[in-house]
Amino acid sequence: MSSCTGTRGRRRYAPFRDALRQDAALAKEYEQFKACLARENPVDRDAYTNGKAKFVARVLAAAAISDPADEYPAG
Repeated sequence: MSSCTGTRGRRRYAPFRDALRQDAALAKEYEQFKACLARENPVDRDAYTNGKAKFVARVLAAAAISDPADEYPAG
């Protein structure tokens, strides 16, 4: 993992990862969603990444988990 994400990156995505591990249907939905994003944005990495971020935010919100990145602003 790059030093740009480090502990903050792991802390941010651990709740999302855990949600996927606990819900096979959600994991499958995420897999299909990423494949669709890749087809729709084959060369636009920002659009792909932003799409994934929206999915992550939706999952965290549905689980009533705040995004740890909000608690630890960059800088």
